[in-house]
Amino acid sequence: MKLNIANKNLVSNSIAFFCISVIAIIGIWIRVMWIYECNRGYHWLPDEYYYFVSTAENAFNGKGFFPGFNDDFEMSQGGVLVPPPMQAFFIFIIYKIAGSIINPIIPRLVQAFLGGIMILAGAAMGFLLNLPLAGIIIALFFAIYPEFIFHAEILQTESNYLVGLSILIALLICWAKTGRTRWAWASAILIGCLTLQRSLSLLLPFVIAALSLYIAKGRQKLFHTLIFLLVPYCVISPWFARNLAIYGEPILVGSLDGIAFYAANNIKLDPLKTPYVFFEILKNPDYNIYVPSIEKKYRKNDGKKFITNNEGTLMVSWYQYSEAYKIEAFNYIRKHPIHFLKNLLFKTWNQFWLVQDLPKKAVRFFDDRKKFLFLHRILLLGGGLGFLILFSQARRKEYLLIIVMFTYFSVILSLNTLDPSGRYNIYLKLFLIIFFSCGCNIILLKYALKTALSKYDEFHA
Repeated sequence: MKLNIANKNLVSNSIAFFCISVIAIIGIWIRVMWIYECNRGYHWLPDEYYYFVSTAENAFNGKGFFPGFNDDFEMSQGGVLVPPPMQAFFIFIIYKIAGSIINPIIPRLVQAFLGGIMILAGAAMGFLLNLPLAGIIIALFFAIYPEFIFHAEILQTESNYLVGLSILIALLICWAKTGRTRWAWASAILIGCLTLQRSLSLLLPFVIAALSLYIAKGRQKLFHTLIFLLVPYCVISPWFARNLAIYGEPILVGSLDGIAFYAANNIKLDPLKTPYVFFEILKNPDYNIYVPSIEKKYRKNDGKKFITNNEGTLMVSWYQYSEAYKIEAFNYIRKHPIHFLKNLLFKTWNQFWLVQDLPKKAVRFFDDRKKFLFLHRILLLGGGLGFLILFSQARRKEYLLIIVMFTYFSVILSLNTLDPSGRYNIYLKLFLIIFFSCGCNIILLKYALKTALSKYDEFHA
């Protein structure tokens, strides 16, 4: 009897492994096809090239880890900008391995293959949660979801952050299940690396450290809490020290966070009318959210006009300029808390409800507005129901962990704005997929158990 059960488990595990392998291959193939489709007549977007590719090229050529963005007056507006380093470092490593500055399609293809790792990490989540069907569904969604594929073609921060976030969730589930210190170390180091990719996770160590007080046991409780609280910032600290030494400015990750925060949190903002603030700034010459006193203080009155609706060359670095706007944003929140909270609710609504359908063309089947809208709404509804199912069982530490992380990203992203490409709220789709898949598996298990008990009662009647 035991041998038969073992054989059945072996067969089922082999089938699941085969399915996930096929799904991963399909996901990589779709990404590669999309990259080659875009490569015909493709031109770099300015921030991609100037922020990351040019930094990698300068580093490879021995000119230092500095973006070419600062050499272009129209882009830099006369200021010095420091972007997050990890995406540029990723491209630089590829150049070093190749021994030359190779065709830019190569790092994009590497991103496509990293997408395969993301698919495997998604499958691992389901199996670690003892929900194998959920693992297969997560892998399938990760493989074919248009927004994930769309951003694999662009050398911005989103694609690799998604890969890292998927791996992080799997590692944290391992930690929550086993309580082993090695998983805490691995997770904490990855949080630091992800923060250097995008500053979204800058406050995540505090959240996970607080959660570890509940999850960790015995003598490990304090040790794991310290690991999550300190290690990510130790990972960030060399970059911080480098910026302090070179620029004399305490730049933790990048130098644009302050002005980005202000753009999404100011008294002039109406999220329902202008959900895509940066797009509005670039496309609407009449849309101006800038503070005259700050502009007068930090810009020359030389008549120079820029595509961001600013006038005058910057006399300071982007960090100083950005910090001034961050202070302005906090002053707005302090003086107008009701307006801020109202906008926060509207932006939270936008994060989930609005459909950024630009990425739908990345998967031919969904390159139709109605189909993509249907996919979005099904994912939102199913993800919401899945969230409620997991929330009802939040006594399980692994479920609680995913719920807390989802809440963290929901709040952080609602403090920001949106983009028509979906790049700023794409991470929420990852969590909705996890909730949807786990919810499906849990419902199926309950139905199977109910059916089995019903047949058992009939047999003994």
